[in-house]
Amino acid sequence: KDISLRALEALKECDCILCEDTRHSKILLNAHGIERPLVSYHQFNEKKRIDELMEGIEAGKTFCLISDAGTPGICDPGQILVDACHSRGIAVSIIPGPCAFASALAVCGFQYERAQFGGFLAKKEGERKMQLVSALAYQGVSLFYETPHQISKTLADLDKLDGERKICLVRELTKKFEEVVRGTAKELQSVNTKGEFCLVISQGTVDWSFEPKVFVKELMQSFNLTVKDAIKIAADLGRISRQDLYRDWHS
Repeated sequence: KDISLRALEALKECDCILCEDTRHSKILLNAHGIERPLVSYHQFNEKKRIDELMEGIEAGKTFCLISDAGTPGICDPGQILVDACHSRGIAVSIIPGPCAFASALAVCGFQYERAQFGGFLAKKEGERKMQLVSALAYQGVSLFYETPHQISKTLADLDKLDGERKICLVRELTKKFEEVVRGTAKELQSVNTKGEFCLVISQGTVDWSFEPKVFVKELMQSFNLTVKDAIKIAADLGRISRQDLYRDWHS
């Protein structure tokens, strides 16, 4: 039901539709009476399909790319194809549609001047901790996608790192069992873990130092980080060279 009239028009008029899962896409297309050739296009075959698709486009064919859920190219197949088109001077048009992190940002209700999207959180505990610390130190709202089998671990991590920080969990956006809940990580640990999540981390109240070396010390003290990890996060957030900051730290 979220699909736009413009999207339906494009799907009806194109020569071919690229789909993550043709069986899944047929449900949508059949519901709107659309009959077009379907080609499987997903993360495991997108590189192999590029030359074939470029030949078709350069021969005058029009392709529409859709994903099983959300917007192609945002944590879904599409980036490689769009990049290939730009490299060859082929025009690419975007038809806006459902996007979980944009919708979550709108529905969370957190005040912000800046926001960042980090995609899916890492599976490895150490990498995930670094992502979360960086988000907690960011002067704005941070959003991540998270899977049902890992959401409990992520909430536990957040509780240890900053148990007072307000977060918002948005589950199964725009679907039948959509749910939006806010609170601290501990308050949300009993949430239903079925479905896909978008995690929204509110902006903190700590007034971090803009002096890099002081910021490194603050990160180490606040999140129990090593010098190496604190320098990495400080450099990334401050958009400065890690090597320069490491050298200054030891000077």
